[in-house]
Amino acid sequence: MANGGQRTISIDKLREFIPHLKSRLPIEEMSDLLRGRGDDVDYEKIRRIIKGDVTRTHPMHGISAVFFDALMPPDLPDMEIARDAFLMHELIAISWTRQERGDGELSMQFELAESHYRQNRGRVDGVSGALLDYVMGQVKLRRVDRKLIEVDTDSKDSALWDATLAELKLLRLADSRYLHQALKVLKDYRDVSENTSFVDFFYVRSLEARFYANYQIDLRQHKDTLVHSRKVAKEFAEADDIRVLIANAKYTGRALVAYNAAELAMLADESELAKEALLAAFKLHPPSVDAWTLPELVEHPSSVPYMTDVYARALASFLGLN
Repeated sequence: MANGGQRTISIDKLREFIPHLKSRLPIEEMSDLLRGRGDDVDYEKIRRIIKGDVTRTHPMHGISAVFFDALMPPDLPDMEIARDAFLMHELIAISWTRQERGDGELSMQFELAESHYRQNRGRVDGVSGALLDYVMGQVKLRRVDRKLIEVDTDSKDSALWDATLAELKLLRLADSRYLHQALKVLKDYRDVSENTSFVDFFYVRSLEARFYANYQIDLRQHKDTLVHSRKVAKEFAEADDIRVLIANAKYTGRALVAYNAAELAMLADESELAKEALLAAFKLHPPSVDAWTLPELVEHPSSVPYMTDVYARALASFLGLN
């Protein structure tokens, strides 16, 4: 979406960054750092975003670099390699919204990120390695979303190339090879580190990406039973990761994260946890007298079979109807 000729990012994305940043930087310093990266934003605007008084998009792309530099652990090895990967990912996210330019620009950015991964993944481990895995998982998911998947023209069976099978291969690769491994390392770091804000940011993103990857697999194979989505939801419930998502939603003020947690809870057969997540979503984005939704939702909760009942109960509870 354009705003006065400038490319913008959503208020929801800003809320993902700013609560973490304000725990480390005074608002005035945050504003100065953003202006130094070409984003003309004064501290009063940032203050209004923090308070929830602003709902519009903003030209504030430098916030990704400010976030990484301000919150990265001081003992993070191979920081520059991890930082480059993260900024490549954020650049892809910016290009993602400029569909009028076609997909050639995105395709080149995918290839750059993949090249960076191949050159550096074998040289790094720990949190830096996990960040590279996270970025690569996201790149594979975005390739599937835009159907930018190379045909294996060297194969004798290239004439029999099946787009759905190729998509499934990338989705499984994103889930089991990249995102699963990233979560394992990040979780271990969360358990022993006193500075969890930086890792929590990527941990929550990786949780949501794994859920998305498995849901996309189900849409192509098990749309009626959601086998893969239910399996990963139960994994998250057993690891208490659904509560991690609810806590993050409250901390960052993002109702969509709370709703995603509610869907995961229901897929894991945890209806009370789902109700708790929905109540958090309603508090962050209050419903009208008898309805609630978010602009990002493809389907209304009342139309999602496993969400219908818990949505109705949570809404009635929130509105004081029972």
